[in-house]
Amino acid sequence: MRDVRVVLIGGTSNTGKSTVAEAVAERLGFEHRSTDGLARHPGRPWRTPEHEVPPHVAEHYGTLTTDELLASVLDHYERLRPRIEKLITDRAGAGAPGLVLEGSALWPTWVARLTGPRTAAVWLTAVDALGPARVDTGGGRTAAELADAVLTVAAAQARPGR
Repeated sequence: MRDVRVVLIGGTSNTGKSTVAEAVAERLGFEHRSTDGLARHPGRPWRTPEHEVPPHVAEHYGTLTTDELLASVLDHYERLRPRIEKLITDRAGAGAPGLVLEGSALWPTWVARLTGPRTAAVWLTAVDALGPARVDTGGGRTAAELADAVLTVAAAQARPGR
């Protein structure tokens, strides 16, 4: 792991991406960031204590079909890609602070084509999936056990897609 400066952790919802990424970052002494924090997806107008979803926004997304909602998410990921690529490039450079970046925006087919140095990628899943190396989050494994698995898989890679 001494040559890896960026660890990418993708996965579907509820596979433990954030929890595992926090544990990996802590072990490596790297910063942990989520792709969710890079830009708010307009199709995820979730209500929070600080933010009430405007009625017109809720109404708009309530009228979209499942296919339209999925297309909206994939379009959002596509718009995020240049920001993610720059972040990876900046952090993979010599002397840059290490980074564990996680999120569902790290789509497996895209991440597998990255060619940047000093970067490793893992896709968390509870089922078999295509793309980067996989770590099965099923079986009741703890975040610490999953962090061990992520580090083992990432250490075997020099870059995504290998």
